[in-house]
Amino acid sequence: MLSSSSSFAQIAVTSTVVDSQAAQSFEQITDSYAAEDTAEADGLSWNLIIPIMVLVVCGSVIFLCYQAILAWSGYWKTMALAPLLVLVVWSVVILIAKISDPTSHEIWPFEVFSWAMFTTIYLVVLMTAKRTFDKTENQKNT
Repeated sequence: MLSSSSSFAQIAVTSTVVDSQAAQSFEQITDSYAAEDTAEADGLSWNLIIPIMVLVVCGSVIFLCYQAILAWSGYWKTMALAPLLVLVVWSVVILIAKISDPTSHEIWPFEVFSWAMFTTIYLVVLMTAKRTFDKTENQKNT
C-alpha cells in the first residue's frame, strides 16, 4: 500500500509539472500572438504615418516651387520649374514600374522625400543666387 501511495504521489507531481509546463507553453504562445498583433498594429500605423508625412513635406516643397514660379520671371522661372518637371517624370517612372511589377519601388515614399529634400536645397541655392545677382545688377544700375 505504501508503494501505491508513493506512485500516486509521483503521478501527482508529474502531472503538476506537465500542467505547469503546458501553462508556460500556452503563455508563450499567447504572448507571441499578442506581440505579433502589436507589431502588425504598429506596422499599420507607420504605414499610414510615413506616406502622410511624405505628402505633407512634398506638398510644401511643391507650393514653394509654385510661389517661386509666380514671383520670378525669365530664366529664374524656368529654373524654379525644373524640380517640378523632375517630380512629374519620376512619379510617372514609379507609377509605371509599380504597375508592371508591384514589388518594385517598395520605398517610393523615401524616393519622393529625397526629391523634396534635394529640391529644398536647390531652391535655397537658387534664391540666394537670384538675390545676389539682383543685388549686383541694382548696384550696377545706380
